[in-house]
Amino acid sequence: MTDPTVAGAAPAPAGTRAPGKARSSFKRYEQWPGNNFFFCGGRLMLGVDCDRLLATALLIATTWAGHFFVTWPNLDFDERCGAGGIAVLCFVCLAAAATRDPGIVPRLPRSDRLSGLPCETQYRMNWCQTCQILRPPRAKHCRYCDNCVRVFDHHCPWLGTCVGARNYRAFVLFLVWTLAGALYVCSRAARYLVRCSTVHACSAYVDFGRPIVAGISVAWSAVVALPVATLIAFHLYLMGHDQTTNEYLRDERRGHPASAAPPEYVQPAGVEGAVAPSTLRAMYRREAPEDSARALRMQINSLRAFLSHPDRPRLRARGRRECTPRGSGGA
Repeated sequence: MTDPTVAGAAPAPAGTRAPGKARSSFKRYEQWPGNNFFFCGGRLMLGVDCDRLLATALLIATTWAGHFFVTWPNLDFDERCGAGGIAVLCFVCLAAAATRDPGIVPRLPRSDRLSGLPCETQYRMNWCQTCQILRPPRAKHCRYCDNCVRVFDHHCPWLGTCVGARNYRAFVLFLVWTLAGALYVCSRAARYLVRCSTVHACSAYVDFGRPIVAGISVAWSAVVALPVATLIAFHLYLMGHDQTTNEYLRDERRGHPASAAPPEYVQPAGVEGAVAPSTLRAMYRREAPEDSARALRMQINSLRAFLSHPDRPRLRARGRRECTPRGSGGA
């Protein structure tokens, strides 16, 4: 059969493939096996609990709407800009924390999954049976989103997604601006109530419903501010001890065996430094499925080289002991 390219036939249009020929490349988010939802060509993603994220946004919007209903006529231009800025920053941090990749470790295609692992890697890197990947240190599989997340902190019910290495900073900033907004709304509404009671500047006819809304705003903002402030203090403690919520609940300290892993597998739990690049970026480009298996084998070879380093004899001995089945071999 004559090759159509040799015969001078016109090439196929871009984005098409020959009839009967399997698709050689794909966008991996189009075949994503987890419970996340992707938008804007895979650049934005949401967790499994989108309804809870919507409820959180509605609660914040309702709080600020009540505040502006009560205090807007009495605010000057600077105060309006300040209040609007706090509200906008709160929503921006909420969107960033909820739509950013938390640090998901991509799965391997079924055709490229490995049947077994070298014994030397099993005590340093955890094998995820669901994702069929080597889990980096401090990573964990989220049972809600059905993904492995780097430096997994927790699955946030208010965001509806996981909090990990890449959106932890946005999550903390969201807490900070939520606390700032709650304190601001509480103080302004309380000031309005005090002014109404002392100066007698309001009446049921002139300021219809505003004192009631102000009282509800004071109570609601105080209820929100107390747990949020406690949560911020807790995360400041975690950052000071370089821990995640998951590690704290499991009573794991930094300095556990994962801290001796190669540097490319370790990421900080705090908010310092630049945000690590997303491992999902490759998912937005068309690539052959063999690339993921090749990357995994490169990771295994890198870890083997690390364990065979002459300065790590005790690590190798410990790895052999942990890989030896119980009850086999002598003492």
